[in-house]
Amino acid sequence: SDDGHDRLSKKDLLIGKRKDKKDRGYAALEGESSPDEDPDIKIADLVLAELLPNLYSELPIFGVPLQLAVDRSKCHDGVDIPLVVRDCIDYDSPWKNIYKLSGIKSKVQLLRRLYNQRETVRLADYEPPVVTSLFKQFLRELPEPMLTSELGPRFEEAAAVRTLEVRGAQLLSLVEQLPSCNRHLLSWVIMHLNHVTCHDTSNKMNTQNLAISLSPVFQMSHRLLTTLLCHCQELFPEVIITKYVPPLSAGSPSLPDNPAGISEELKKQESLLNQIHQEMNAGFVSKSREELLWEVQRIITQLKRKLRSMQRAQDMSQTQRSLEESHKSGEDEFHMDLTLQKARSQDEQPCREPTEDSEPSEVSTDTVDIGPEISTTPPTIQETEDPDTSLTGDEELQGLLQEETALQLEHRELLSLQSDLQGRVQGERAEIERLRAQLATKSFNEDSSEGSSSDTDDPEVSTRIEELKKENQLLQEKKSSLVRRIMEEREACLRLRVQLSLVRLSQESKQL
Repeated sequence: SDDGHDRLSKKDLLIGKRKDKKDRGYAALEGESSPDEDPDIKIADLVLAELLPNLYSELPIFGVPLQLAVDRSKCHDGVDIPLVVRDCIDYDSPWKNIYKLSGIKSKVQLLRRLYNQRETVRLADYEPPVVTSLFKQFLRELPEPMLTSELGPRFEEAAAVRTLEVRGAQLLSLVEQLPSCNRHLLSWVIMHLNHVTCHDTSNKMNTQNLAISLSPVFQMSHRLLTTLLCHCQELFPEVIITKYVPPLSAGSPSLPDNPAGISEELKKQESLLNQIHQEMNAGFVSKSREELLWEVQRIITQLKRKLRSMQRAQDMSQTQRSLEESHKSGEDEFHMDLTLQKARSQDEQPCREPTEDSEPSEVSTDTVDIGPEISTTPPTIQETEDPDTSLTGDEELQGLLQEETALQLEHRELLSLQSDLQGRVQGERAEIERLRAQLATKSFNEDSSEGSSSDTDDPEVSTRIEELKKENQLLQEKKSSLVRRIMEEREACLRLRVQLSLVRLSQESKQL
């Protein structure tokens, strides 16, 4: 009927309106509704998104020689084993048959990809079988076993020796012949497995079960792995399994409060900074890496400033303590002289009385004369004591004033540097706007002149994009190294200007 036809037509109209809105939404997402947006920025983002996975696949952590894996995935506290192995060792779980179970393959592959992409990983969010499967996969994919292809047969021969002392001595000699990275990895893995066997009542993983489960992964026999576990305390007496504490990040609550903690954290941050520079020089140039680079440099600067301030405070406290000790020693010597003087006066007084019995008046006058001398001695003592205390206070006050002056000068230099940088930033922004306007005009002219011939230029455009990508990588590397040098030079210049100002002020005060 006509009513039904009207209802259908209204429905079709509503559907058509919704479809138009949906199409407009997709157009907005695709950028069609924002003509002011720079198309070259979009191309750069797409190129970077396509480029990063290739870089990560070219510089992986899994399936590469052990030394290369250590260099690409460092523990920044000085332990030369790959970070993925350290994290798996730190993951302590009482699960039964922990190394016999296999984790979900998709989760294991996800963790593998995250480590290859240098992402931050929280293994606590995953099940123990997934973590142990990741651990086994890394060791299984090593091109060469931990004991190396050359020394592996000799380890097998040493494990077959029946005499306990001879077997231990031969194994120790072979362990010392291993490369440094292999020796560190073997020591941490064996000591970790020994810790697992110490809890075999809960996890059901004794030495025999571990040897059966992991000897194929380590590319060694059951007997050799069992022998290494039995001699682990003799082979690796200095190894202590400690939980890894990564370097501080921007979200960390606060910096360490003692000089030892600051020095240790400074070593971690410098190790991380060197690793970032190596990765960027190898091609890992991205916005996230640049942000991490700036963040690490900022934390290093804060740590150095805090360490210098603590060292100044310690030096001032030490000088104050030494002055107090010297003052106390002077007071002790003075009290000793005073007691000796009193003792001499008491010894002289009885000697005078028998010799002057016939002259009582003179005796009385002598006693009157001696009395004032004794009574006037403490004021002279007090006068000699006041300059020492005033000298100590003046030196302490002078040190505090000098430190305050240095901080004020440094603050003034930083403010001038800030104003200079702000002016440069404004100039750079104006230049960017000018170049964007020029680029938009040029791209509009090219589009209007070329028309539909853009499809025929695709091979040339792709070739040009590849060339620009390589040039961009080189420029990013140069920029990062130059930025780091500029920051270091600016800090050095700032410190020198502060020192020169202090010297000039001290000379002016001496002239006055």
